[in-house]
Amino acid sequence: MKKSFTLIELLVVVAIIAILAAMLLPALNQARATARDTSCLSNMKQLGTLSQMYFDSNNGMIMKYNGLMAEGKACWNRQGKWQDGLYVLQNGGNLTDFKHWDDKAGRPKGVFGCPSQPEFGEKEFYGARHYGINAYHSNYEDQYIKAVTKVNRIKYPGSRMLLMDMDRIGSWQDQNIDKSTRAFSIVDGALWRHRNGQSANVAFIDGHAKSMTRNQIPETRTSIGGDQFWSDWR
Repeated sequence: MKKSFTLIELLVVVAIIAILAAMLLPALNQARATARDTSCLSNMKQLGTLSQMYFDSNNGMIMKYNGLMAEGKACWNRQGKWQDGLYVLQNGGNLTDFKHWDDKAGRPKGVFGCPSQPEFGEKEFYGARHYGINAYHSNYEDQYIKAVTKVNRIKYPGSRMLLMDMDRIGSWQDQNIDKSTRAFSIVDGALWRHRNGQSANVAFIDGHAKSMTRNQIPETRTSIGGDQFWSDWR
């Protein structure tokens, strides 16, 4: 006679499965987060390479954070984001404003969007919070910061940040950064996305990219190491 499981035995099996699942789920989530972090760092490396191509094609000039379609030094409230210039280099076509943006998905296209950034929405608001560019090199307007706009004038290309993760709450479509708190405002609830909220991925002027903890990133240009990371022009 074939013996069947009793109700108690079935409950024990279910309980064991539940315990194993509870033990494995954190490890699975951690593995997924690590994969997203790695994918984001790969994006940064590709953006660093595209930036080198842009420099070579534009007489060593760094991309404006905004205003690539404007003449002269105009940047603020203009058309042509720094991402648009790199997107055209990667994919061809004519330069247009927000060319790197996917309206349907509510996120930047391809390498211009961070896999660890779950937010999506309109390009001027939450959906735009992915990567930012160093304001000390990408804002050409003299009345702002008199940016060093040519790579051959930068003293520390291997340690000078060009691009980094940005997570800013609210309306803030101008994606340039001049201090870490403009990228990750704890007061506003914005987050450091990588390594369990402890780091950001950074691409440098010389093209390489790496992950840096929040303690390794100087808060401002006057902080320790800030002259190498942010700016040394004044």
